[in-house]
Amino acid sequence: MIIANLQLVVVTQKLFQKKGDHHYKMKRRVRLTQIVYFILTCILIVVAISFLKIPINNENDTGRIWETQTAIVKAKLNLPSEKEKQKLYDAYNKVLEFLNQKDLVIDQITEIYNQVQGAKVCSTANRHFNSLAENYNAYKAELIEISNSIDEFECVYNAYVDKLNTVPKYAKALREEVELQLNKDLLPKYNEILAKKQKYGDDEKQLDDMYLNAKKIADDFFEEYYELLCHLVNAEAGDSTDLDQWCVIGVAEHRVEHEAYKYYTIYDVVYAQGQYAPTSDGSMEKIPTERVRNNVRTFLRGEVDIEMPATVTWQAGFSQGPLWKYIPESGHYYCFHCQHCKDNPDYHN
Repeated sequence: MIIANLQLVVVTQKLFQKKGDHHYKMKRRVRLTQIVYFILTCILIVVAISFLKIPINNENDTGRIWETQTAIVKAKLNLPSEKEKQKLYDAYNKVLEFLNQKDLVIDQITEIYNQVQGAKVCSTANRHFNSLAENYNAYKAELIEISNSIDEFECVYNAYVDKLNTVPKYAKALREEVELQLNKDLLPKYNEILAKKQKYGDDEKQLDDMYLNAKKIADDFFEEYYELLCHLVNAEAGDSTDLDQWCVIGVAEHRVEHEAYKYYTIYDVVYAQGQYAPTSDGSMEKIPTERVRNNVRTFLRGEVDIEMPATVTWQAGFSQGPLWKYIPESGHYYCFHCQHCKDNPDYHN
């Protein structure tokens, strides 16, 4: 009996011991959890205090933060440098310079073309056409440089825009900066160049037409004058000096231009009754020499300017009015139409 009671006591003590161990473990876990929560709370408090010390509401600091972010994005995206931007502006200015020069040349050619159209005689038409052709050929040569400059500008512009387009949409501030620069500065320049490119293409066609029309006017005059004046000059001054031969042509042309005469063509002047003896004595039928032909050609093509006043309309073996020039080799007197014409070479009555 005693032994049984002792065994019961031992079993009871073991049961109480197990319950105490379990309670101790639960209590320990709770305490550890409280410690962990306490530590996390302290960390959060420290972090919060650190953020509160930064004046985020300051606009300047906010701007610096955006600038820093923008600089980082720019560095990663390899955006165009200031040097590349300047290269684009240089290409733009080069194109404008060429195009502005072209506009001046077009104005000059148009003015000369009007002079060709208004010419009444062969040498005047051809002299103006020579000037037009010189300007026209220079313009055509410049067109190649203009085209190359425009191609260069478009190439630089497209490369620049391609780089700008690499800015991602999430980089909002940088995207806005890039689009502002593109729309406000670069795009208008690009559109201006394209508009001028179209215009100079249209101008080129217009000038081509002017050149061809002016050439036809000059060539038609030459075809009308050449053979007739070769025979007249050969008959009037075939053995005389080059100047004398040119003076013969000059007087004949002045009679077409002068208001005092009612001649409308060079044929009317040469075959006017009682004016040129070779038309009735048969000397017009002689074959002109090569020197005569060359002198007539150079004068009619506007390659020679003897500076004869437009009012010198008389040519004879004697003086018929105020003298402009005497040629001893042929005995020809070249005289003004009247005394007023001598005093004022622009006088036409």
